[in-house]
Amino acid sequence: MTTEQQTDVPLADVKEPKIWHVALLLSLLTILVEVIFYALDSYFGPTESSSSFLSTALPCVVAGMYFGQKTERLMSRQTRLLSILLWGGIELIVAAGIMRYFGLTLAEVTAEFGALFWWIVAILMPLILIISYFVFKWGEKMGIKNAVKAREKQLAKQQKSE
Repeated sequence: MTTEQQTDVPLADVKEPKIWHVALLLSLLTILVEVIFYALDSYFGPTESSSSFLSTALPCVVAGMYFGQKTERLMSRQTRLLSILLWGGIELIVAAGIMRYFGLTLAEVTAEFGALFWWIVAILMPLILIISYFVFKWGEKMGIKNAVKAREKQLAKQQKSE
């Protein structure tokens, strides 16, 4: 049996997700992860953990698995890259809004940390986006594998019942 015969929807009809769908899902998942970490820190007390890395990697894995399982194919490099870049831009806007809410400005932060702040931003932002790209792709592959396994189990179950 071909892949198209095993699924209800032919693979040719499955559309690649829109860039802004992926970026918004990543942003919402990032906010959700941050809220969960905040709740855990409030309940158990502040801990020194790698929560900042997890708040970047976990949304990428979950979103990648979701889109991989939904479409059962990898999205194009361009869509994945532009989605990650848009997500990074949305997160910078959210961070600027939070800074503004607490009365901080970029000039004050730069004055506090000096030129080191800009070097950290210039090195970390591209590194985070590159890692996010590959973690998202890995999540997509895992989602595809899960969808194929689930379909194979369902097919085996149907064959046993016949």
